[in-house]
Amino acid sequence: MVNGGLSFFTGEQLTSDTNLDQDTGWLIGKMENVLVLTFVLQGAYTALSIIFAAKSFVRKEDISSGNTTYYLAGTLLNFTYSVAIGLVFSL
Repeated sequence: MVNGGLSFFTGEQLTSDTNLDQDTGWLIGKMENVLVLTFVLQGAYTALSIIFAAKSFVRKEDISSGNTTYYLAGTLLNFTYSVAIGLVFSL
């Protein structure tokens, strides 16, 4: 099911030698954007903390490996982009 969903979004059939982590990360980022945008448009700003906390919990291993700059920059950029778009549309 995941391969089918990723194939739909990436436009190519995924095989075992395809870089699945990169495709999955891209898809998760886009779904995160949709959730953040939805919460901002609904005015549920406190719900954004749930996404941030869940992402931090899931990525705990990456954070503890010393790759914190990459993780934080990507997360904050993604959140900032989605919140800014949501605020513009809610005006």
